[in-house]
Amino acid sequence: MRWRVARVVGDDFAKPWYQFFNSLLQDSAYEMLPKPCFEVYLNNGAEDGYWDIEMYVAVQPKHH
Repeated sequence: MRWRVARVVGDDFAKPWYQFFNSLLQDSAYEMLPKPCFEVYLNNGAEDGYWDIEMYVAVQPKHH
């Protein structure tokens, strides 16, 4: 499983996911698996004004 830590400012959760998938699509070594993606919240963004999140996506090495 591949993962990334991102900071979400305000409520713009889409931006880090787009960036994550763009980098994954450009990486020719891995392909996505048909499994759910999920986030782990590392802080309370309602209090801090930003969210630190871990983003998880299941991948496997591409077979060439």
